[in-house]
Amino acid sequence: MLAGSYITAIVTASLCAVLILLVLSKGRLLRWWTRIRHTIQIRNAIERDEMLEEREQRAHEAARHECTFWFVSAAHLRESTDKCLPSFQQLSKRGHGWLSKHTIARDGSFRGAYAQRYLAVSHRWFARDAPDKDGLQLAEIRIYLEAHLEVQWVWYDYWCMPQGDRTPAQKVAFNYMLQNVNYLYLGCSVLILLDLSYLSRFWTQFEAWLSFQVPSPDGLLGPKADLWRSEAEFITGQSGRSKTRDVTRRNRAWTRGSSPSMANVNTKADSSRCTVAPIYNANSAICACLQAMWAEKTPAEAHDILAKEDVTVTSLKDKDMHLPKILTLNDEIISVLSGAPPTNSDHEKSDKRLQWAPSINVSAEELSA
Repeated sequence: MLAGSYITAIVTASLCAVLILLVLSKGRLLRWWTRIRHTIQIRNAIERDEMLEEREQRAHEAARHECTFWFVSAAHLRESTDKCLPSFQQLSKRGHGWLSKHTIARDGSFRGAYAQRYLAVSHRWFARDAPDKDGLQLAEIRIYLEAHLEVQWVWYDYWCMPQGDRTPAQKVAFNYMLQNVNYLYLGCSVLILLDLSYLSRFWTQFEAWLSFQVPSPDGLLGPKADLWRSEAEFITGQSGRSKTRDVTRRNRAWTRGSSPSMANVNTKADSSRCTVAPIYNANSAICACLQAMWAEKTPAEAHDILAKEDVTVTSLKDKDMHLPKILTLNDEIISVLSGAPPTNSDHEKSDKRLQWAPSINVSAEELSA
C-alpha cells in the first residue's frame, strides 16, 4: 500500500511539473512567435516602401524616356582573376565599385552617345543558374576590353540584373530594365558571343538585329561595313579557346583597320558598334549566316521573323512585350532625330500606345507584401 501510494505521488508530481513546463513553454513560444511576426511585418513594410519608391522612380524615368541600369566596371574586369563572375545579388555584395548605376536615355541611345564608354554583351545562357560555367564568355569579354581601353562600363544581364529570388523592389527594377533593354543594344557598343544555338533564340537574335542598326534621321540603316573576321582572328580560333596574340597589335588592327580582313571593323571612326566573336563550335560561316539573317532587315521583316514559332523563348511574354515595339521603332527614331512627328508608316495597325518606356505593372501580391 505504502509503495503504491509513493509511486502515485511521484507520478502526480511529475505530471504537475510537466504541466507547469508546458505552460511556461507555451508562454515562451507565444512570445517567440510574436517577435517573429513583428520582424516579418517590419521587413514586409520596408520592402513595400522600397518597392513603391522604386516604382515611383521608374515611372519618372518612363515619362522622360530613360532607364537606369547597373553596369560592371570594365577596369575591375580587366584586373580581376575570376574565372566566372557571380550573379547580380552576389556581385553587389562585393562593393569596391564593381557595380554602378547609369541612366541611359532614349534620345542619347538613338544618337550614339554611349557607344564609346559602354559595352553591352549579347550571349546565350548555357544553364539557367549560370550562363557562363566554364568562363569562356568572360575570357572573350576581357580580350575585347584589353583592345578597347575606352570602354569603361559593361552590361551583361546575369551580372547587372537581379536574378532568382527578387525583392518586390528588384522585381519592379528587373521588369522595367527588361522592357527597355533595347536602349543598350541600339546605343552602346555590342559584343556578340556567337555559338551554334545563338540563331535559334528570340533574345539573342533581337539583340543582334538591334546592334547591327544605325539610327538616323531617315530611320534605321544597316551596317556600312563588313562586321565579320575570317575565323574571328584576334578573338578566338575554331576551337573556341582564346588566343594569346599581342594585345597591342590586336588593338592597332581594330582601331586602324590595318588588316585587310579587319578593315572598318568595329572602329570608332565609322558607324559600326558591333563585334562578333564566335565561340565553341561556331566559325566564320555561322557569322556570315547571322549577317545574312539580320544585318539588313527592316523593322517589319525583323518583327515577322522573330514572331515565328521556330524562334524560341523561355517566356512567351517577352515576345509579347517587344514585338509590337519593333513596328513603331523606325518612326520613333525619325521623330527623335529629325524632329518630325511620328507617322507609324512601318505598320499602321500597330498599337500606338506601346512606347519605348511602357507603364510599369506591379502585381497586387507585390503591393500587399
